[in-house]
Amino acid sequence: MPPLEHVKFHMDDAVKGLGVITLDRPESRDALSPEMANSIVALSKYLNHLPPGQLRCVMLRSSSDKAFSAGRDLKLSAKHTTEEQRRDYLLNCVDSANAMHQLRAPTIACMTGAAYGWGVEVALACDIRVAADEAQFCLPECSLAIFPGAGGTVWLPRIVGPAIAKELILTSRKFSGKEAKALGVVNHSEPMPDDARARANTIAKMICDNGPLGCRAGKALIEDQTDLSLRSALGVSLERRLPLGHTEDFRAAVKAFKTRKKPEFFGR
Repeated sequence: MPPLEHVKFHMDDAVKGLGVITLDRPESRDALSPEMANSIVALSKYLNHLPPGQLRCVMLRSSSDKAFSAGRDLKLSAKHTTEEQRRDYLLNCVDSANAMHQLRAPTIACMTGAAYGWGVEVALACDIRVAADEAQFCLPECSLAIFPGAGGTVWLPRIVGPAIAKELILTSRKFSGKEAKALGVVNHSEPMPDDARARANTIAKMICDNGPLGCRAGKALIEDQTDLSLRSALGVSLERRLPLGHTEDFRAAVKAFKTRKKPEFFGR
């Protein structure tokens, strides 16, 4: 595993196949630093080389319930005096969020605390989002005379549609986890942080209990068909589906179905 700064990683003891990425810069409310960004990028490359049976799902969370991530580190940004420094930090934001999006295993963002700017964007880059009701979210960039540049203008309209995305981005207004659920920004919102963690863990376990090859292929197809016609998407689906019928996991599933037992998958 690569050396990590401002980020921690471990494999969960309770859920087999669940890898947990923890943003770990609590003194700055888990705001993005270059070290954190580089660690996320390096870690994602490492995780993508793990066997599907070993890494079945990845959860992104924060070091405390006070904040999921404060987003860009504005104190650090204020020290950037050259165009090169500003560009490098923006690339840190883009590359780290995209690294989460590029993970082959399904991803879950567990947002028990506030998320601003990049903190929202990196969660949008994940496949599934779970929040606490009272967690506060905001994309404040337009109030700073810029716009969300780490993928917010790309992922948010794909998730909630252009109209809601425009409102949240152009007004820079705050919204709660509960409203985020109503708007479709997150999949689930739970009353308390512990409830959100429990919900995220339940979803992770359900994913990890399924066939990892099928989950990865299904995730990739959903992403890849976005710009395809219906006919082309169905063709790609057939092309990718047929090989899965020849795997050890599929044979184990058929055997388990016949014997009414729960199958055990190994990603082969």
